[in-house]
Amino acid sequence: MSNSRPFDETPTLDDPNNVLETFLRTAEEFEMDGVDEKGYIMQLKDNNAKDASNKTFKISIGPIEIILEINFSTWSASLKILFKVPLDGVVTLANVVGNLKEGIEVKIGYPKILGGTIGVKLVDKAVIIYWNFHVFTKTFKGEKKIFGN
Repeated sequence: MSNSRPFDETPTLDDPNNVLETFLRTAEEFEMDGVDEKGYIMQLKDNNAKDASNKTFKISIGPIEIILEINFSTWSASLKILFKVPLDGVVTLANVVGNLKEGIEVKIGYPKILGGTIGVKLVDKAVIIYWNFHVFTKTFKGEKKIFGN
């Protein structure tokens, strides 16, 4: 798989009509170590954003969904982590703001089901997201370059 972004057309946050079709067309699929599943990453476009230095990414890793918003002019980032709880719906595990240069790491957990960490950092001008968590007996561990060289 090449390192280029596979987005034909950037989806918007305010267009709920064809979310699945847009996701399937624009999501980059990636392999995850140790599990028989794939992860997905998609860059979203916010039509309300006035500053081109802001970028939003949606990352799916197993039952975890991450919304990562980055301001490249200040290197600030927000990380929202959602968990799709079996038979119960979606819960927010974390919603934090920090600085990419210092890195952001969040401990996540849901009683008797989920535990671990998820973080984002800047490494040599590349934004890297990393994770190490378990859901029941399945372990998800790895990292993925989101943006940059």
